Amino acid sequence: MIPCFTRKERNGMWVIFPIEGRMKHDCMVVNDTVKYVYDRLAEGMPLLALADDYVAYARRLKAATAASTNGNGGPPAVDDPAAEEEKTRFDLYRILLSFKDREICDYSFETIASLLPAGQIVPGTTQVMPLGLLAKASAFLQQAVSSPEPPADAPPAPSTNGKSPPAPAGPAPPWDDSGRPVRVFYSFPTPDRFGVGQGAYFATEPMLRRHLDQTEVYFVAVDKQGEVEACTAVRGLPYQPLSLVVFLIAVRCTSDADLEETVGVHLARLCGLLQVTSLSAKIRLQHTPGLAYFHGSFERVIGELGFRRAFRLADELGPGHELVAYDRALF
Repeated sequence: MIPCFTRKERNGMWVIFPIEGRMKHDCMVVNDTVKYVYDRLAEGMPLLALADDYVAYARRLKAATAASTNGNGGPPAVDDPAAEEEKTRFDLYRILLSFKDREICDYSFETIASLLPAGQIVPGTTQVMPLGLLAKASAFLQQAVSSPEPPADAPPAPSTNGKSPPAPAGPAPPWDDSGRPVRVFYSFPTPDRFGVGQGAYFATEPMLRRHLDQTEVYFVAVDKQGEVEACTAVRGLPYQPLSLVVFLIAVRCTSDADLEETVGVHLARLCGLLQVTSLSAKIRLQHTPGLAYFHGSFERVIGELGFRRAFRLADELGPGHELVAYDRALF
């Protein structure tokens, strides 16, 4: 933990100002609760002890707040103490993550994320990705979008002496994942754009950050053995837009027929789940020639699930790049 200068402002907020490290010219303006966590870190309190101490602190704070507002009525009853503790630990996760991003605390992201509950994995269903499946879902999507391995007898890549390799002649070849255990059914943008750095976009840390912020929510299909067999990434849930946008669907399969069957069941379950977890009216898939990838059975499979072409905008994303959208009502 790097040393910081702290000061209480006239408005009751605290300023935490790192005096060393990469973020020494930045500062945090925090409330008493965040300052409490900072003080426990400065004292050297271990993470697990800090988690228990913070839960107790939050309960004391809630009781004091209730006593000042409810008079002698006492603190409100807690319907589910376990859920209340999970929420409090999630608040602590947020606080420690903000400290980590400013290099104030030394905990790794994996250590901080260990505060969060693993969630329940329900075999034979499609569900919002529980944290207990994060590592498997991350590896699943990285395998789906990473560039196919070259043949065993392919010549070695030429040395570049640290320079960028020359651009390939002509347009890039079309995405081909046939014969691979995890395949992309639909992707907008194309899978190779996620595959930079062998799927770095779906590394566990950035994936979990986006999932918990709900900028992107990952829905996983879990087979009877508790393994991931399909995953769909959706944008827009926290804003409850008219249409939720799907930007990636990946499936574990052994053949085209297997892929179509798995996707059909997974998307049907996903639409049913979104009907009860979202206030949005529609779920949308969209594509543009050259900027999106979809399996050859794409239109037929989603058509059987009730998706209909909503609009077609010529040259929306540039000359020759029309935007086509397919919607399905969620109620």
